[in-house]
Amino acid sequence: MAVAGIVQGAAIGVILQSWLVVASEVVGSLLWNYAIRPNALAALPARAGSTASALGLGVPSGDARRFRSPIKVI
Repeated sequence: MAVAGIVQGAAIGVILQSWLVVASEVVGSLLWNYAIRPNALAALPARAGSTASALGLGVPSGDARRFRSPIKVI
């Protein structure tokens, strides 16, 4: 969802020919990825308890190909 929002904002900036909007989207995405998101993920187990580990938080974002499902496909 975050990526979709950033792309939509950047697209609006391109349509309106406002490079300030595009630049703010780039800065916002960097802020999200390096400042806000890590803190939110670190605080999640304290808020969600064992539910957080059940949700698969051990799988890093963008690395879903390494995830092995416990469900076997026949």
